[in-house]
Amino acid sequence: LMDSSVPWKYVINLCGQDFPLRSNFQLVTELKKLSGGNMLETIKPSSSKRERFTYHYELMKVPYEYMQMPVKTNISKNPPPHNIEVFVGSAYFVLSRAFIQYTLESSLAKDFFDWSRDTYSPDEHFWATLARVPGVPGEIPRSAQDITDLQSKTRLVKWNYLEDHLYPPCTGTHLRSVCIYGAAELRWLMNYGHWFANKFDSKVDPVLIKCLAEKLAEQQKEWVHLSSDSYFLHRSSVNVSL
Repeated sequence: LMDSSVPWKYVINLCGQDFPLRSNFQLVTELKKLSGGNMLETIKPSSSKRERFTYHYELMKVPYEYMQMPVKTNISKNPPPHNIEVFVGSAYFVLSRAFIQYTLESSLAKDFFDWSRDTYSPDEHFWATLARVPGVPGEIPRSAQDITDLQSKTRLVKWNYLEDHLYPPCTGTHLRSVCIYGAAELRWLMNYGHWFANKFDSKVDPVLIKCLAEKLAEQQKEWVHLSSDSYFLHRSSVNVSL
């Protein structure tokens, strides 16, 4: 990715059941507002999450590699290198080019990556932790409050055990405690303020996906039109001043 001829500024990591909630024009505008910062979930770990990286994990011996699951052992791990404080979050994020460059070149990041190899789901703490390391591009101070999945604009996820408390009930169905959205949630999804959401499935509700796609296409046209008008007004004012 770093060798790409495209002069990209941000990398956005998503999964196959995510869908955008903002048009391309809107997303570019939001990314510019970050001013080199990062957008990701990063919170202090609970006691149960802490066990994921304080013990050594081994992969189960099974016939097929795709069936392998990490199993906790009784072997305690050494503390993280460089006195790193571990935070947890998500494997999905929006990170700046400068931050990615840091993770590839920094000895601290490389050492932390190696230390994380025998932990459970390291992608859910690796990025969340590095974003808090003092001096990294777009640093989020360790003393700053938790950034949850509702505060990070990257992905909007509706968990079944938080429905009726943090957000309205799922109108579709659930998979591994996560809502697969239904069409009745269109307005909520568009108004919450996130850039993407999870989960969508055309087999559960194709109407929602169709409506979202049409809405985004409509918004893109509006932004292109406004951009064209702004450019025309700018050129007109330049010509008048000349």
